[in-house]
Amino acid sequence: MGDELVKYLFQISIGGLTAGGIIIYLGKIIIGKSSEVFLETQKNKIEIHKIEHQVKYSKLHEERGTIIKELYVSLFNLESMLSLIAVQNELDKWQSKDITPEKMAAKKYQETREFLEKNRLYLKHELCEKIINSLNDCLALTSKMITAKTSENKNISSDESIVKQWRFEEIKSAQKIKEQRLELAEVFREIIGVK
Repeated sequence: MGDELVKYLFQISIGGLTAGGIIIYLGKIIIGKSSEVFLETQKNKIEIHKIEHQVKYSKLHEERGTIIKELYVSLFNLESMLSLIAVQNELDKWQSKDITPEKMAAKKYQETREFLEKNRLYLKHELCEKIINSLNDCLALTSKMITAKTSENKNISSDESIVKQWRFEEIKSAQKIKEQRLELAEVFREIIGVK
């Protein structure tokens, strides 16, 4: 009976070890497969978040490009107005009291400044400050022109040197605006990938 018991215990141990080995092997396979499925799921989630981020970033670039384009056009229009005013004033030797062009330039200044302030976060601080300084110069010059044209004691006469000085100031102001406009164009080109 002792031999049979040992033989029986040996058979049970071999059977138990075999069954245990099979269970451990199957457990490893199941855990391995479930980890692969889990990792694949996580990779897919990361990929989805990456695509969502790219779409949001792309939309932000599109908005920024639109704002830069509108600001560029506004600065171009203001620059054109100043050039037109300069030519008009030079032609009539500052004798005209019509301040309509100057008022239009002042209004365009206000619109451009307001647009810039509303959309400041799309541009670098330094560029915004340069544009604002140019716009402020434009407003100061426009205000001086309006005052000079409407005052009873005109401080501008047909004296060629004074007319030339005003012409110079008008051109200088338009040139500053043009420089900022061209800098904006470079920012826009960077956005769309054109250099």
